[in-house]
Amino acid sequence: MPFSSLFGFMSKPPQAPITSDAPPSQTPIASDSLRCEPPQPVKSEPVGGYRNLSEAIGAEIDFPYDSWLLPTQAKWIEDPWHLRIWEKSRQVGATRTDALDSVLKASPKEARFDVWVTSRDDIQSRLYLEDCLDWAKILHLAATYESVVLLDSKANVSAHVLQFANKRRIYCLSSNPNALAGKRGHVKLDEFALHEDQRLLYRIAKPVTQWGGTLSIVSTHRGIGTLFNEFISDIRYKGNPMGWHLFTYPIQKAIEEGIVQRINEKSGRNETNEQSSPAPARNVETKNNGSRNTAASRPTNHPPSSLTK
Repeated sequence: MPFSSLFGFMSKPPQAPITSDAPPSQTPIASDSLRCEPPQPVKSEPVGGYRNLSEAIGAEIDFPYDSWLLPTQAKWIEDPWHLRIWEKSRQVGATRTDALDSVLKASPKEARFDVWVTSRDDIQSRLYLEDCLDWAKILHLAATYESVVLLDSKANVSAHVLQFANKRRIYCLSSNPNALAGKRGHVKLDEFALHEDQRLLYRIAKPVTQWGGTLSIVSTHRGIGTLFNEFISDIRYKGNPMGWHLFTYPIQKAIEEGIVQRINEKSGRNETNEQSSPAPARNVETKNNGSRNTAASRPTNHPPSSLTK
């Protein structure tokens, strides 16, 4: 399959807006989200119902990583570690890649857990779900998009949900930390540094993985006073006491791996690597250490300037 199908370079098929057959009255997404009108309820329909889920999807699948993903993106998918953190520049395909990781975790016949994804607002949670839906179609997985599902009426917590044939689901939530309370499974904290209360979110999210789930944080930097930056500093300068697998993906590295050529394929432009490069970063050099990429810089309170949002 050409790479263009992966990142939506070809015309995107219409999305099937579907909810339950007897939908409850719509409840607004958590108050800290960007308010958007929910889709009108229509009859539920499956999407991408081609692959028999008796054939597990996951580590056993012959997945063409080299054709669909850049090297660092492929390493993220291949890493099974239970604590991962991805420090990235903007628009390098990290969230799209992590959506594939969520699909591969939830879709196998033998999958034990659901995937819980929290984004900074409702718009981002919908976009993440759309990426998951695209991957399900690309992989020909039987899946149903359940639109907005009310999880807790008292706490005003809703989620965009994709359910697979094995009954496992991907729940895409907005940034209300309480949405994860009492849950169990894999947790994805998308754009973690942009959440208003990172410490509360992390305190609630970590126990969700206690019985065998994984915790993945994907984010750009947002200043030196964030919990995300503390995690990065502990990894680099304090011996990584929690045992994170750190992936670092500055725009310079993405350019080296070929992202400009893929952007040109999508946009029809003909930009060079030099035109896409940002201003040179100071005091930053990048090391590649297998599946754990580290960016070595002077021990300061400032994140690498090329990764600062």
